[in-house]
Amino acid sequence: DNSLVIAGRYGFSRFYPQQMAQHQVQPKVQLTRLLIQGRPFQEVFPADSAISEKKYVRLKYQQNSISMRLIGIELGQPSNVKVQYYLKGLEKQPEASIRNQVAEPLYGRLAPGKYTFMARAANANGVWSAWEAKMRIDIIPPIYMRWWFMLLTLLLFSLGIVGVVQLYYRAQLRDARVRNKEQERILRDIHDLTSGKVVFFQDFREFAQDKIPQVEFRDKALNIAEQALQLFKRISSAVRNSKETDSTLLEFLHQ
Repeated sequence: DNSLVIAGRYGFSRFYPQQMAQHQVQPKVQLTRLLIQGRPFQEVFPADSAISEKKYVRLKYQQNSISMRLIGIELGQPSNVKVQYYLKGLEKQPEASIRNQVAEPLYGRLAPGKYTFMARAANANGVWSAWEAKMRIDIIPPIYMRWWFMLLTLLLFSLGIVGVVQLYYRAQLRDARVRNKEQERILRDIHDLTSGKVVFFQDFREFAQDKIPQVEFRDKALNIAEQALQLFKRISSAVRNSKETDSTLLEFLHQ
């Protein structure tokens, strides 16, 4: 019946091995060493507590290479203990590695961010302990990667663009004012010239009517005066209604 009988001093003992309960005590995982850039934790943080009591460490972005030493502790059969671990934030739980009793994980060139080192252990009967957060690790990003620096950079860049646009607009406005002043000056000069020419040909027309006795010459003079008056009146009217007048017309009138 698959039972065992053992003789003793006071008689026989009988038991069934299949009814014996397996060892269910869950092993523990102990973090015994942490190296930062190849240097021991206590050397990097001499005033800090022992690594076995440490649950959180804050590192600079240059301190992004770390290695650890884990030991699975179980008093029954310590050599058969297994250790499983992964770095949350870099790896996922299904990617967790398994080592026999002692594990020495190494992580190099970690990006700035938040990480949690997770670990558990199994005894000789394959009973696993619960996942435990052995160490939280924050790697602080450099200044140029921090959100407030990026926001400030974006703000300064936006202000720079606004400043350039304003300078361009002011330059265009200044040029427009210069052109308008030049335009007004040319219009005034043209108006003064045409007005003077109109007065001259009006006087010439009166002179021709009164002072030239020959009819043929008087008619030609009056015709010239009339045509000149009409021409300069049209020029004056066109200048008043024109939005753009260059100096070419002014030079022509001076001639």
